[in-house]
Amino acid sequence: MRISKKLKFIRLVIVFIVSLNCFSQSGKATYKVYHYFNNSQPKLIENLIFELNFNSTESLFKKRQKMNNDIESINNKIIERRVSNGIYYYSVTDNEKIRQLDILNTKVLVTDSLLNKYWILKNSVKTINKIECNNAIIKLKDNSNKEVLVNAWYSPNISLPYGPKNYEGLPGLIVKLRENKVEFVLDSLILYEDKANVINKPNGKLMTYEEIINFIAKSKGLERNKLLKTLQKN
Repeated sequence: MRISKKLKFIRLVIVFIVSLNCFSQSGKATYKVYHYFNNSQPKLIENLIFELNFNSTESLFKKRQKMNNDIESINNKIIERRVSNGIYYYSVTDNEKIRQLDILNTKVLVTDSLLNKYWILKNSVKTINKIECNNAIIKLKDNSNKEVLVNAWYSPNISLPYGPKNYEGLPGLIVKLRENKVEFVLDSLILYEDKANVINKPNGKLMTYEEIINFIAKSKGLERNKLLKTLQKN
């Protein structure tokens, strides 16, 4: 009997969802990154991939290490620094959110109340890369106290509360997320059916945002207010 491509796809989706619900929720997702230039169509940032490793209670989001032969333009390096800085850890059971930064060769951990986000669930539904997604938004303040609208599309059929950076807590894996001029798009999802995915919690010196500013200013011999203005511009 001849099976149509559409029927094959439907069967694959069913098998995928059943596997997700029946086996341990451990695995790895990868995200490609796009950048919006002057409100034009988003441009794929080559050789920039982020990995989201997870199990049923924890997740870790970080940039994938590049091969030595990967060649980047200066513009790409600048964009990369703006896209995501550091490693993001999330614990579902403890509702603990940690961001690890490398500042002046010092591993610093940030756990700030600003990382606790409250999503607004919308009624919009659309298909992204053949995955049916629902919409959610959140409004935040950037370093210059300007409002930033974060737009996320998540899949209720993939029952994982994780996503790029420190965006999590939705009733499904985030498939696409736009933050200002940067957009993360799910590229692959691998589930481990027969093994656990051990997540290593980042370590370092625990500091608040204010303490980090003071630490950099003191180390660089800069005035705190001038340093804050420089950070706000970036």
